[in-house]
Amino acid sequence: MGVTDTNLNIGVFDSGIGGVAILKSLQRALPSVHFFYIPDYRYYPYGNLDKKTIKSRSCDLVSVLVKRYRIDLLVVACNTVCTLALQDLRSRLSIPVVGVVPAVKPAVAASSTKVICILATTSTINSSYLSELIEAYGESCQFVKLASPKLVDIAERKFYQKPYSDSEVENEMLPVIANQKIDTVVLACTHFIHLVEEMKKIMLKRKIFWVDCSEAISNRVKSLLNQMNLRKKYLLKGGCTILLNDEKSIDQDLLKRWQKVDFSSTQIEQYYFDNL
Repeated sequence: MGVTDTNLNIGVFDSGIGGVAILKSLQRALPSVHFFYIPDYRYYPYGNLDKKTIKSRSCDLVSVLVKRYRIDLLVVACNTVCTLALQDLRSRLSIPVVGVVPAVKPAVAASSTKVICILATTSTINSSYLSELIEAYGESCQFVKLASPKLVDIAERKFYQKPYSDSEVENEMLPVIANQKIDTVVLACTHFIHLVEEMKKIMLKRKIFWVDCSEAISNRVKSLLNQMNLRKKYLLKGGCTILLNDEKSIDQDLLKRWQKVDFSSTQIEQYYFDNL
């Protein structure tokens, strides 16, 4: 399991593989930490769930795993959960909880045309939290909101080396392609970070700023650890445990795919809860 009283354990939670990009950024910044990556495939994709289910599911699952694996700090690497349930998680847990949020503020700073696309799941696009971010930081800008559950599925297929095509990505990006004034795209779903190469290829003749929050999350976590004086718990070996809870993700071929991901000292652990 990789858990001892001398480990500093950080959990990274998402509905699928989206948070892998956040996890890799954290591992580069904090190589001595032991990470637990928690993809909830039993309820994937979160972007299609109603608000009540997202709140109850994320809080119930994470609270059990935080206790079981003695997690010291949790990173919620799912924009859908963060826009709908981040405060509920913080109220439920006694440890620090860091959440990804749509990077509206840095996008406003990066944009020259002040026409910005927010690319996200349907739940995030429709959330009051996103509206509040835009109201707080984007008064001078025009925002094009684009919901794409299909891109989440394409990112999963890419990760698991299943068939997908650039034309599928292009079809989802047509509103961005059509609007020549858009010069900045906020990747407000961590799954979309995995498709940046395909998006850049599609938009080859346009100078587009692709904005995500992975670096900001790493900086925030490092700052919190310093404030909490937890560095004394660091082990030199670091490592990562992937917690899988769905039979599809525990298929042997898919297990091999997780083991090939560039994590340090990767372990795979399966867990089951009758009530989760």
